[in-house]
Amino acid sequence: MRIITEELMMKRYVSVLLIFITICAVLAVSACAKPPTAEMENAAAAVARAENEPNVLVYAENMLRQAQDRLVRMNEAANSKQYDEARRFAQEAVSLAERAINEARSAETSARAAEAAAAASDEKARTDVSNLINSVKASITEAEQALQNAQKVENIRLDINAITYEIDTAKKHIQDAETFLAGKQYDEAEDAAAAARSSVSSAMTWIADAARESSKKK
Repeated sequence: MRIITEELMMKRYVSVLLIFITICAVLAVSACAKPPTAEMENAAAAVARAENEPNVLVYAENMLRQAQDRLVRMNEAANSKQYDEARRFAQEAVSLAERAINEARSAETSARAAEAAAAASDEKARTDVSNLINSVKASITEAEQALQNAQKVENIRLDINAITYEIDTAKKHIQDAETFLAGKQYDEAEDAAAAARSSVSSAMTWIADAARESSKKK
């Protein structure tokens, strides 16, 4: 009789244990079968931040569209009570939204740096060409003065027409150079200034040659 009682008690104990395990399992399943509210709210906030971030549409539009797509899928999965899928889509939405923000900020920084470099290069080109033009203009003035002085020398043989032509040509090139400079056409301005310098150089060479020949005759 005692053995039968112990066996009966053991069966009851096992039965109670199985019931307890079953209840725990049900509770665990119930706990897991809840929508990932926190993750979903975090995902929605992350995508909203990306949408409001300046220049995301300019530099990271594709990434933003992917984040928005994951947000839609997250809500669809949650409505279908596919909570694991909803959680996964929420995590992907957050990751994509953050990447969109980071990419946009990085691209904007690079763009600003490129603009600054371009502006610096533009300023240097403008300054260099402007200095060249001013230098050639000073040379033209020197050539005109040299011609006037040379004409006062006795027995000097000057080709005044040729020299004057070169000086006038230099002046025309300088006018062109200044026009190009105003239009930020720096290469063209530099070429025109160089042409003016060449004409001035020719004029000065003829004056100098004439002066040497004149000194030999004395």
